Amino acid sequence: MVNQAYITRIQEKTVANQLLNELRAGYGYPPAIAQSIVDTVTKILTPPLSKEADIGVISYLATPATVGASAKLKDIPFKRVRLTLQADDDPETYRNHGIAALRQAKIIRLTEEAYEQGAVLTTEDLAVLLCSAVRTIEYDLRRLRDRGLAVRTRGHVKGIGLRASHRAWIIGHYLDGCEMDELVRRTRHGEPAIENYLETFKRIVLLTSHQLPEDEIATTLGISQWLVKEYQQLIQEYADSTRLKAIQAEGIPKPVKKKEVSQ
Repeated sequence: MVNQAYITRIQEKTVANQLLNELRAGYGYPPAIAQSIVDTVTKILTPPLSKEADIGVISYLATPATVGASAKLKDIPFKRVRLTLQADDDPETYRNHGIAALRQAKIIRLTEEAYEQGAVLTTEDLAVLLCSAVRTIEYDLRRLRDRGLAVRTRGHVKGIGLRASHRAWIIGHYLDGCEMDELVRRTRHGEPAIENYLETFKRIVLLTSHQLPEDEIATTLGISQWLVKEYQQLIQEYADSTRLKAIQAEGIPKPVKKKEVSQ
């Protein structure tokens, strides 16, 4: 059973709250004004404040994606990658979906971050990073792949198409017409994370419409070229989507939350 008090305490450990406390205690701003400043800064900065400050991010040695599966560990020139071990929406995922869903969300995030940096993680790497048994990680990987997600671990990179990362999966559901409540339920992600994916997709759509090269889009947005290619493939696949056409015409329409029906 999830301890709600524990989740609340964890959620309070953010850079945004640190800034809020500094504005109130250090500079004497009234609470409402301090919160308004923090909201404005948080809205402008992408990615979130915690990622900008490297909160929850670690440096790790991973196997280059170009190294064959038969290579021995002692012969591998390991690649240093930066991995987000703790993200802002992790407590929400834990609270709403439980520890297994949180672990699987971290597996997706860690493997994709490593892959975007030209490296792959092994099941042993994931077991160490997540303080879990290898058997548990293998079970999680089966569950994720059964849902149609391409989890890029060492030994499973070849044969995986460009599509089917969790971000493309989420955007695909959005373009199919899913509203926010349904996206949260299906993807086990919090609203802030989903909105962040949608905003990045919107920017790629608009830059692509101006025929900006992939590498320039990646540099402009501070993302990997691999992610740009993945989202551009979605643009082609969903060319007839009403929501995609809305993005191209006037910006992204936010998915609405269904109103609760009063008893």
